[in-house]
Amino acid sequence: MRQLRLVSLLFVLIYCVAFGPGKAAASSKNSSSANEHRVGNKIVRFARNLLGVRYEYGGTSPRSGFDCSGFVRFVYRHFGVDLPHNSWGQADLGNHVSRSALKPGDLVFFDGEGHVGLYIGNGRFIHAPHSGTRVSVSSLNYGGYASTYDGARRIVGLMSDTLKARLEITKLPAHVHGAARYGRLRDRLHRSLPQHKSKTELGLDMAGTLLLARRQSSRQRVAFARSSPLA
Repeated sequence: MRQLRLVSLLFVLIYCVAFGPGKAAASSKNSSSANEHRVGNKIVRFARNLLGVRYEYGGTSPRSGFDCSGFVRFVYRHFGVDLPHNSWGQADLGNHVSRSALKPGDLVFFDGEGHVGLYIGNGRFIHAPHSGTRVSVSSLNYGGYASTYDGARRIVGLMSDTLKARLEITKLPAHVHGAARYGRLRDRLHRSLPQHKSKTELGLDMAGTLLLARRQSSRQRVAFARSSPLA
């Protein structure tokens, strides 16, 4: 009987070592990282829909054109995250990411934070370069961008778990025109939300409201915006 107890105790100790808090924490961390990667890929897919939109200083939409920060802002705003419309303001948000740890969806900066783009993987990023160009993909490893690279920030990691879950089950519009359909409603909601809230809170409120509105018909969406408790 004593030997049986010792064997049982040994089994419990082995189980604790193999599946203890450390293993659980590692599993949770890996799950979070995988989720961030999936969300980042969704952001990249949406951003690619904007390839070819012309550069326009101060531009913030496919119709008017984009400047660099306006492009990044438009992409993230589609996912309920409201970023400043300037590259240095965007550089103050999120968490610093080393070049070797870049993931899709990370913000990459150049020229002393004077230019910003979205990392899409494999050493490349998508951005609105400068006057006379269009939204395009460039390499971090060649040309002027290699020598002027100035760091990266991760915004995806700051998104709430609730918002990440919503993004996992929400199908993105196939074209820019699909996103633009909801842009007017989103802008209206943004103007009507309480101004004392932080930008992150505003973004999350918009995301939740928009997901409800997207289930309505065109006429119902307008009625929803007028009757929303946020209005």
